[in-house]
Amino acid sequence: MRGQTEITRVEGASHVERAALTAPSDGAEAVEECDPLFVFIRTQPSNEWLPATVLRNDKGFVLTGRDLQAAEEFPRIWKKPRAPLPLETSEPGIFASGDIRAGAMNRVASAVGGGSMVVWLAREYLALT
Repeated sequence: MRGQTEITRVEGASHVERAALTAPSDGAEAVEECDPLFVFIRTQPSNEWLPATVLRNDKGFVLTGRDLQAAEEFPRIWKKPRAPLPLETSEPGIFASGDIRAGAMNRVASAVGGGSMVVWLAREYLALT
């Protein structure tokens, strides 16, 4: 386990084989062999790339489910004749899973489970459109 380290490159032919790790303190880079790669990325969401129409809580986490429907802005912005699907954001067809979602457990297993759930939900969403 390495804290305060940036992964600057991941290499491999058909799976992860190596990762280049850079220490922000001095810029030193080391390339290390690895097979699985688990990343824990701080406790603050990095979601500035999402559209502004995706509602967030006061800490920047994306609202889904009950949290989304309880948001003051929800009735004004949700234009679909249906309730949002589980893990669907205020932007129909955009789903949130893992640490970016408000109320998430912020653990890898939770993110994996949510991600697999989104695959099923995306199919359901496409069937509705």
